[in-house]
Order: sequence, then C-alpha cells, then structure tokens
Amino acid sequence: MKSVSQELKNSNKAASINSCKLPDSESNEVYDNIVMLAKQICDVSNAFIGLIDQKGINIKSTSGRISSGLLNNISSVFKTFQEKASKSYLALNTVNENTVSLFGGVPLYNKKGEIIGILCVLDNEKAKLSSKQKKGLELLAKQVDNMQALKSSELTYQTLVESSHDLIYELDAKGKFTFANSSTICKTGYTREELHKMTCWDLIELTERSKAKNYYLAKVKEGIESIYHEFPIQTKSGKRIWLGQSVDYTVVDGRIMKAYAIAKDITELVDTRMRLKETEEQILAEKTLLKTMVFSSPAAIAMFSKDLNYLAFSEKWMADKSVNEQTIGLGDTSVSAERKELLDSLRKRVLEGEAIDSDSDLILDEEGNRKWIKWVATPWNNTTDGSIGGIIVYADDVTQIVEHERELKKAKEEALAMGKIKEEFLSNMSHEIRTPLNAIIGTTDLLLDENPFLKEDEKFKLLKFSSNNLLSLINNVLDFSKIESGNIILEENDFDLRDLCLNLVNSWKPIANKKEVELLLKWDQDLPEIVLGDRVRLSQILNNLINNALKFTDEGFVHLKVSSDQNSADRIHFEIKDTGVGIPKHMHEAVFKSFQQVNNEHTLEKGGTGLGLPICEKLLQMMGSKLQLESSEGFGSRFFFSTEMEQGDIQNSDHVTEDISKTNLNLNVLLVEDNTANQFIAASFLEKWGVSFKIANNGKEALDYVKQKVFDVVLMDIRMPVMDGPTATATIRKMEDEYFKTLPIIALTASTILDLRKEGSGYFFDDYLAKPFNPKDFLNVLSKYSSNNLDGVRQVEVSNPKEEKQIGSNSDKLGLKTRLEEYTEGDVDFMIEFVNNILENIDTLQAQLPDYYESKDVEELGELIHMVKPTLEILGCDDLVETLYHIKDEWVSQIFNASLIDDVLNRTKMVKSELVMIIKEEPSRLDKVA
Repeated sequence: MKSVSQELKNSNKAASINSCKLPDSESNEVYDNIVMLAKQICDVSNAFIGLIDQKGINIKSTSGRISSGLLNNISSVFKTFQEKASKSYLALNTVNENTVSLFGGVPLYNKKGEIIGILCVLDNEKAKLSSKQKKGLELLAKQVDNMQALKSSELTYQTLVESSHDLIYELDAKGKFTFANSSTICKTGYTREELHKMTCWDLIELTERSKAKNYYLAKVKEGIESIYHEFPIQTKSGKRIWLGQSVDYTVVDGRIMKAYAIAKDITELVDTRMRLKETEEQILAEKTLLKTMVFSSPAAIAMFSKDLNYLAFSEKWMADKSVNEQTIGLGDTSVSAERKELLDSLRKRVLEGEAIDSDSDLILDEEGNRKWIKWVATPWNNTTDGSIGGIIVYADDVTQIVEHERELKKAKEEALAMGKIKEEFLSNMSHEIRTPLNAIIGTTDLLLDENPFLKEDEKFKLLKFSSNNLLSLINNVLDFSKIESGNIILEENDFDLRDLCLNLVNSWKPIANKKEVELLLKWDQDLPEIVLGDRVRLSQILNNLINNALKFTDEGFVHLKVSSDQNSADRIHFEIKDTGVGIPKHMHEAVFKSFQQVNNEHTLEKGGTGLGLPICEKLLQMMGSKLQLESSEGFGSRFFFSTEMEQGDIQNSDHVTEDISKTNLNLNVLLVEDNTANQFIAASFLEKWGVSFKIANNGKEALDYVKQKVFDVVLMDIRMPVMDGPTATATIRKMEDEYFKTLPIIALTASTILDLRKEGSGYFFDDYLAKPFNPKDFLNVLSKYSSNNLDGVRQVEVSNPKEEKQIGSNSDKLGLKTRLEEYTEGDVDFMIEFVNNILENIDTLQAQLPDYYESKDVEELGELIHMVKPTLEILGCDDLVETLYHIKDEWVSQIFNASLIDDVLNRTKMVKSELVMIIKEEPSRLDKVA
C-alpha cells in the first residue's frame, strides 16, 4: 500500500508534467522526430515518449501501435521503473514473455530534477541494447528535457504577458499589430483579429495623431532606443483614454522592422495633473487677488511666509515700516534683537493655528518715539489642502486712543476719589446733623410724654413733624448715596415673608387708625411662608411704598397684597393699592426720578425728599425686577412688582423657635466673661437648660477653675482684663494632661471663627458663639457637647399670624419691649432682671464717658465700649454702637468732638427712659427697679 507522502510526490510530478504541456499541434511533430531517431539508433521495432499525468502514463508520441493491454502493462512496469530508477538507463528484461522481450528507457527530468516521464524502446526479439545505443538514447532524452524547459519558459512568459495589467503589443514595420495581450484587447475594446488589421496610429485621437508621429520619428532620428510618450486614444466604444507608452524597436539597414510596446492607462494621473494645474492657477489667482487686496487696504496689513518673509503688504504698511517692492521675499529688518525672540515665539504659536492679538503693544519707532500698536496675527491657509501657508498681520497705531483712554481713566479715578470724598462728606455731615437732631427728637418725645397736654400745641406738632421729616430726609439721602456708589450688596437669607408683611402692616397701623384709613394685608394662602431673599431690602421697599400710600391717602384704604405670579411659579407678586390723591399720567415717569414729586403743594403739605420711589426702583433693579405704576389723578394708585424668591428652609429662618422649657443639657460649664450683663444673660439661659456652671471674671481665674478638671465645656470671652481669652486658651492647651488638650473651649466674640483659628497662634477654639447671644444659636452650640440627645426633645413652633402684636404703641417707641420679649421668650422675671442689668451698664456709660473725654483715655474708652456693646446690640441700638466706635476712631486720630459725647448721652437717656417705662408696666415688679 502506498504512503501518503508517496501519493503527494506522484501528484506533484503529475502537476509538473501538466505545467509543461504545449498544444499538440506544436509538440507532436518534435516528439515524433525524436521517437523515430530513438527507434533507428536502437534498432528496435517500437519507441515512445510518455509523460506523467493524473491518470498515469500519457503517450505523447510513438513509432508504432501500442495496445491498451500493453499500455497497462507498460504503466505498471513504468511505476516500478520510476521508483527504482537511479541511473540514466534501466533495462527490464521482459514486460510480457509472449509479446515483448526488450523494454528499456531513459528518464525525463524537469528543471527541479524531478522525473516527469520516460523515453522508451521496445522489441519482440531483441534482448538488450549496446552501450552506444544506450548513449544515443540518453542524448535524445536530454534533447527532450531541453525542449520541455524551453516550452516551459515560453509558457511562463506568455502567462506573464497575458496576466499583466499593462497593455503589451508588438508592431511590424508599418505599425500594424502583430501581437496584443489581453489587457490591450480589454482596454481598446477591439478583438485580436480587429487589431491585426489596424495600426497603432489608428487608435490615437485624430487631434493628437500627427503630434505623436512626429514625436516618435524625431526620437528615432536622434538615435534614442527607448522612447516614452503620452497621448490619448479612442476606444471602440468612443471612450477617451490616456496612455503612457514605452517603445523599443529593432532596426535593419536603417529601417524599423519591429517595435515592442508597453503602455499604462494614465487617465486618472492626467486628470489629477489637470486638476492640480487648475488649482495652481486658482491659487496663483487668489494670491494675486489677496496681494492686491492687501496692497490696496487702507489699514497696515502684511502677508508673510512661514519663515516671516514678506509676500505682500499694504501701502499703509509700506509707509509705516519704510519698506518697498524690493523687500518682497525678505524678512522685516526693522525688528530689534530684543523683540526677535518674542516674535519667534509668537510665530510658532500662530503657525500651530492660534490667532494672537494685542490691544496695545508699546514699541519705539525709528526716531525713538513711543508708540502704542494694536495688532492681530492670524494664520492663512492654502486653499488646496487647508494647510497653513503663513501669517497675516494687521497693525494699527492706537497711540492717540491709548493716551485718550489714560486721560479718561485718570478722570475716572479722580471722579471716584471725589465720589469717595462726597460719600465721606455725606456720612460725616449726616452724623453731625443726626447728633443734634436725635437730641431734638428725644427731648421732644420726653416733653410730650411728661406733659401730655403739649401734644395739642401746634408749635410742638410742628417741631416733631419737622424733626422726623428731616431725619427721614437724611436717611433717604444716605441710602440713595450708597446705591449710587454701589456700596449696597444684596444678601440671601431664609426668613418668614408673612411675618415680615404682618409686622410692616402692624407698624403703620397707628398712623392708619389715626387717619381712619383701612390698612390690610391680603395674603395668598398658597404662598410659602419661608422664602430665600434679602429681608432687609424687601422690608425697605415695602415700607417706603406703604409710607407713600398712607401719606397721600386721607380716606378709604391702603392694601398690601402678596400673591403668586401668574406668569412664573418661582416669582412672588407684591401690590400696594390705595384710594389716595393719585398721580397724573404725565407725571408717572417723573416720580421715579431723584428728588422729584408730583407737585410742590403736596411736598409742602405732606413732606418728603422725593427719594423713596427712586430708591425702591433701584433696589428692585438689583433684584432683577421692576417697579410699575397704575394711577390717575383723584382715583388712587397701584404700585406693583414681582421678584424671584425660592422656598426657604424653616430651620434656618427666624420663624423657628426652640421649645427649651423641657431641655436638660446635663453639662457642667465654666463661663469666662468679664461683662456683668453678659454674665447675667448667659447664666439665665444656662439655668433654664439645666446646666451647672461657674463664672470666672477673666482668663487668670479661669485657669484656676480649669485645673479642677470638672468641666465639660468652657465658654471663653476674647477681650478681658488681667488675661484675655486667647492667652488663657493657649495656656490651657499647653497643660500636660490630655483633658486640657481635648476640653471643648467655645469662643464668645463678635469676630469670625477664622480669625480665632490662625495657624501658629498657639491656641485653638473648638467652636464659636457670636455676641449678643441668640438663644437658638447658644443652645445649638452647647447641644453638640451634651451627653443627651436633644434631637428628640426639640419642637418647632410656628407662630399664629392672627396673634401678631401691633408694634408702635406709646410704651414701645424704640421697639425695645418687643425685642426684649422676643429675646427672653416672654419670661417676665428674666426680662425684669435683664433690664435692671442693662440699666446698670447704661448708668456706667453715662457716668464714665464724660470723664474719659476729659482725660482723653482711648484705652479706657475701648474697655467701656466692650462692656456695653452686647447689651446695646440686643436692644437693636446698632447706630449707638457705631457712634461709640466712631468716637474711639476719632480719639485715636486726636479728634475730640464734644457733640458726639452729647449725642451718646442723649440717646442712652432715651433708651433708659423707655426701659424704665417697660418696668413700670409691671406693677408687681416695681420693687425690682434699681
């Protein structure tokens, strides 16, 4: 049984024979001649040539007839011969004793040395061949091998020619086709028979035919053996094709006998060349146009290559830079060495695609004059591929503009400085005016309270009206000045909008009741009560509008309506409507202008500055809103606006109160505070919250208490005599025991927590509590350090709008009682004790301030302010605190103003008077009055 490798070997040999086959018409004659020679040389009865194929032996030529039976036997014998042949000749004695006595042969080989066939002789009588006969048979076999190799090469060449994509053809002396490969037939559309009847010139387009003939004849005449030329041909279908043709030729006796040509289809290449040529022409035209545009531009423009060589420039550039046509292709020689490095950096950025500009670049011209140049440098792109081709620079001399802007800037700075001076002047003047004015108002109120019959005296009525009107005018002027100078910044805080509106209405109710005018709040129940916005400025706007409405309404009503904006869910609509005198339509714009009023008659009768509405309008503009008016003379007025207000967080608003009556913090606290009023306030709250505490009057005393290690929290004031809070805290933190390093110490101060935690200060506080104390904040801070879970104890109570108190009664002119009741949460005992403590502080202030003025002792004045500041702020007397600090600042600058001292004494006298009246309203507590 044959092996797989042997089968493959035989199969490969068969393939080799097939690859060498030629058409029978071309090979049989040669094979027949060789067979006849073999028969004669060997003197045998028969000879044949057999080649291997897939079926076995393929007899290519024989000198006699070979029966099928004999052929089968020969095939069998040949296989044996093929496997055993190692010599040039092999003789097998018999194939069949009855028919053949001699069978001998020589193997045939291919180029690889593989046996592909055999040259055999046969005879019925002869038994063997002589050595000469064997040699002759071997020579004939070699001839067959050579013939096979030649035929194989010819076949390979023919295969290459036929499979080539190039057009390959042969021409005779007249240019007729004698051979054409398949590509030629495919490209031209003509058959071989049609081409054999045509010349190569017949294919060339008629317009190019003479040109091509003359070209080839000229090259032949020059003796050039290989000629290349490009020309268009027309196919049988009429299609135009461009060929790039290489021609070699043979010459006999000076005449071309044959030509051999190889041509390529270069139609796409020619089309590309044409498009490229058109593009180049277009680019050239565009460059010419661009150069023309640049040159004729009235501005200074220059076009540069990538190397910053000039390509074109405008006449203005020529004049400014002193260049001419000879500069084209050269760089800018006017650039200094210092700027060249900068320009190289800019050039790199622009060539990467960045556009660079400068509004004012300072340079020195050739004469050394300073010039400000505005310039722009941008890349310009090639239209063919979009690549960057260079840089275009636009430059403009803006020296005059820059100098003008500098003059404007200087004028602006001078104007701002004047504005600052104006602002300081207004502030100082208002302060100087307020001082005696507050004394006049306070004295008038005291006289009217002590002598009720004077309320009907026209002189006192005029005095009170004039002084209040003057104070309102000063306040409006200051507010308007702040708005004009941009010193007002809107804030965003959570607050109770309904509560704000109710308080405003209630505060104006006494005036409305006196005029018998109905004053109402109309509240949309769908509105959120807690909103996020600027409570102070909204209150100022509504207060001004209600004031105006009441001022000009003598009968009927004034309504404040608050509702949802129908056009936007996030906006709230405010409307103040009255039945007053109304405003003529031609005056609608005038009322919003500064210091403008409807008419002088109303101004004289009702008073006012003409600043209320302008202030409202400017504040609303800051809020993104607009104040609008609907009114006609004699039919009242309607002012309205809408502003955006998001729903606020009730926990962050002043609407929330803590029910602390049942709170038990379970803490042991050390209160370090030198101010007796602050001690009293803090102690009162601590007692309510079930806190055990000790009081130290300064930092030194606190150190002695802390060493006992019994306190859970320390409340540490910052400014104290003997030893201040930061020093005491730093000393505690340096103590060795871990208790002192982790003991919670809470700062009591008006400073921010950041100021109290500076790095490298040697101390640190765990928390911060601002003075004056807010009960809610105080409780929240302490609860962080309590062992009890206060979250389960606290309750949120929302006040009932129907129970709102009317503000503005005779017993609460300054609003002190309202503040005290809110601060002490209605605890009368706490309030009485607190008032007594405040009265002691005021007595101390009134007694010591004149003494310190005489001695000009700034340090003692600072300590006095530190003592009274918390209680005054609780009462809402912020202006009084500001005045005290103003006095201190003036003393530091060696300015001593006696009128300011009188102002403070008069105002504190008024505060004291009202506090005493508050106490008197509690007869059962008279024994507690100091």
